[in-house]
Amino acid sequence: MSGLPNFEALRNQPPFGSATVVAAKVVNFEDLAAFIPGDGIGKLVEQVTRRLQLAAQGTALHHDLDGTFAWLVPYYQHSQIEGQLAGLAALFNAPLTIGELRIDVAIAFGVNDEFEGSNAQRLAAALVAAERAIRTRALWTKYVPRQKDDAGWQLSFHSQLEDALTGGDIWVAFQPQFALATGQLVGVEALARWTHPTRGPIPPDEFIVQAEKSQDIYRLTLFVMDQAIRSAAQLHERGHRINMSVNLSAALLDHSDLVGTIRVMLSAHHLPPDALTIEITETAQIENSRQARQTLAQLRRTGIRLSIDDYGTGQSNLEYLTEIEADEIKIDKRFVMTMRDSQRNLEIVKSTIDLAHRLGAVAVAEGIEDAATVALLGELGCDVGQGYHLGKPQLFTELAAMLSAPPQNRTA
Repeated sequence: MSGLPNFEALRNQPPFGSATVVAAKVVNFEDLAAFIPGDGIGKLVEQVTRRLQLAAQGTALHHDLDGTFAWLVPYYQHSQIEGQLAGLAALFNAPLTIGELRIDVAIAFGVNDEFEGSNAQRLAAALVAAERAIRTRALWTKYVPRQKDDAGWQLSFHSQLEDALTGGDIWVAFQPQFALATGQLVGVEALARWTHPTRGPIPPDEFIVQAEKSQDIYRLTLFVMDQAIRSAAQLHERGHRINMSVNLSAALLDHSDLVGTIRVMLSAHHLPPDALTIEITETAQIENSRQARQTLAQLRRTGIRLSIDDYGTGQSNLEYLTEIEADEIKIDKRFVMTMRDSQRNLEIVKSTIDLAHRLGAVAVAEGIEDAATVALLGELGCDVGQGYHLGKPQLFTELAAMLSAPPQNRTA
């Protein structure tokens, strides 16, 4: 397809020795291959190849069919690698033109400068580092020995997740949400946490992304949903009528039994449906899915509240307000945390609050980390806030103890 030698040719070279292995992966290559019609993917690969060769300084490129490239950097050029990768990334700022299509293409890089192992092992290590760069949204990452352990952990992720769910290593934390006008606690968000017996705390972004890749996200979500509904019901029994929010990837809306399963949980724990808010993420999944739209309508008919999460980023934008009749709009923390230093982000926060109110929805601000931001959000009319300044994610026992304290002791 590219006219380049493949990875087998690279593996069969004489030992790499002191050369550094660099791998480049086209982000979301499978999606691009499915989207571009005809022989367009071949043309895309040709254009990617030309751009990589522009900055490869005469180095022989190798290409694999899954949208990955690799090459060797001689020892005397090691100090130039970072600048070379930055230059390569800059070449992809401009979109590629395939027929009448303009395609945005992103490249992530992995670097392996460890001298140990066979050619095949060193190439595989560079590819692991490139995959990690994609997951962490970094331009490039360097392979470190721990990534070998990470790769092994990912290969056994399904069984480890099952063990963690049954063994109690995965648990649910609850982050308080406060009404900004009164400072009263009005809700909590349920958040998955994983404390691994040997790896320690695993960042949520890491294991949730892996769960989505391995199709375990449904099992994980239902676990968090059940724990959240159970906890909310216990609080209601004690007279604390607060709302419980649970994240739900839009990809799961295609499960035809989702609504029925949530109804069973609500009934089993005797929690009113309007005490549960489902926060929808990755709303791009909804646009072309009839099942997803039907699921959303069924959730609303059940009485469950709907929230658009991370509004203002990715695919959570104006277009999807027509797809989701939301009761709540959550402003992404990246705008909230920088609104006092960026006039542009301040205007985004202000306009989102106004938009939520015009649509009859509640405006919720995430990522509040100081009192000045609380005050500014209050002036802008934001309804609800959450963040480390107001309250960190906590155990259910800690939340229950806070709610049982005198009212003056549980205000933000």
